Amino acid sequence: MTASVLVYLVHADPMVQPRYVASSGADVVALVGPPVPDLPGGGLSARYDALAASCKALTKGRSAIEGLVMRYKPPRPLSDYEHVILATYSAGYGFARGLTALDRAMLSGLVLIDSGHGPEGLRGAALDWLIPWAKSAREGRKVLAIGHSDVDPVTYASTTEVAEAAIVHSGGPLAELSTEPGAELGLKRRRREGTFVVEAYDRRPAKDAKLEHGDALTVWGDELVAQACAMAAREPASMLMGVLAPIGRALASAGRLVADAFASDGATAAELDQVARGYSSKPVESGVLSHGYRCSVAELCADAKALGKLHLAADVRAGRYFPLRGDLVISARAGGDPLLGGSGHVERVVVGADHPSTLECWTIGGNEGNTWHHAPYDFRASDFRAVIAVDPRIGWEAVEIAMKEHRASVKEKPGAKHEPRIQAYHAGARRGGSPLAGMPGHELEGGVPLGDHAPDEVAWCASAASWCAYQAAKGLS
Repeated sequence: MTASVLVYLVHADPMVQPRYVASSGADVVALVGPPVPDLPGGGLSARYDALAASCKALTKGRSAIEGLVMRYKPPRPLSDYEHVILATYSAGYGFARGLTALDRAMLSGLVLIDSGHGPEGLRGAALDWLIPWAKSAREGRKVLAIGHSDVDPVTYASTTEVAEAAIVHSGGPLAELSTEPGAELGLKRRRREGTFVVEAYDRRPAKDAKLEHGDALTVWGDELVAQACAMAAREPASMLMGVLAPIGRALASAGRLVADAFASDGATAAELDQVARGYSSKPVESGVLSHGYRCSVAELCADAKALGKLHLAADVRAGRYFPLRGDLVISARAGGDPLLGGSGHVERVVVGADHPSTLECWTIGGNEGNTWHHAPYDFRASDFRAVIAVDPRIGWEAVEIAMKEHRASVKEKPGAKHEPRIQAYHAGARRGGSPLAGMPGHELEGGVPLGDHAPDEVAWCASAASWCAYQAAKGLS
């Protein structure tokens, strides 16, 4: 294998190629203008639409990427690479607009470097080529990195408008992240969910719009591509290929299929509760983590340590381990230390800590005081103890479950004190009660009132159902 990642950089001056190679460590093929003799060069996106069409014609309409490989000399067989990423600058998005379903399946990611426009008064339908990328990236199945300037083209939708529309039509707001690592490059705003990243740049006054647009390719585009390459390598789409099948088999033995209950965002709290009961009422399988489904945070940490999955706070702060989406964050609670057998708190990572200087990620979980939180977690906090690494094939699915529970809870009972049902798992569902301990009508089972902490509280605050799913899957692996 010649390199782990191949990047096709469309509508880019070949002189920038060494810069992109140095930043990403990938094999970068820079294409300036359609490299086809019978097509005109230049910057209009329609010319790249034509390039995509001509490449698809070589494969009888099957694949624009395979056609591009056939045209490029010397050829770079896609089989030589673990990941292939398409990066477009400016008008090059016309080529991305012409990708086929097969192309989207074979590509690990798409990078838009101040690239992507649409008609004035942009509508979702105008972005049919982009929205599937955004949705897949939110779930971690593909990488989508969009970097845009503040240049206003006046007569059509800007890259800023396209980025915002992609966010809106793929599920709503992304988590806000620190801009510190890229501030010197003009980074003004950075948002992310899963492997969907949107970055806003503003380096120059409005009168220098042309130079601002050029900076995208020559100043910060290489960093955006490098980021996409890192996400593809660290959280590859291949990890999630066929994920529903193995999870489905694992959960079938635990009582329910995750897809049955969580396929729709319209699930009610009662429906979600019923599914969670199905998980919790099943016996522990042989081979599952030693303390079973219902365990204290301390026992959870002990199991993780025995499996080599426990990464201490010092390792995270020193950059020796970067928490990934789906991992579990462990904190001390109620004066205890879960690493020493005391009480603790568990949250699930929604957005990974992708840069050591930020020491921050976003987590989701049940909080004290009967509140939900989906908020930043600072790894410099004194109560932070460790991170438990979760198999990405399970972790990504667990995050999706937790997010859907969160949305259902907030929708039904909005406000800071809406008493989400998941709080019952956090403090009420304990050993000593029935399998339904902590559920509505069973809040006091286990001997501790709802809302109070105890040394043996279950490690389910991030999602009772998903933690059972994780353990069931581990038992079958």
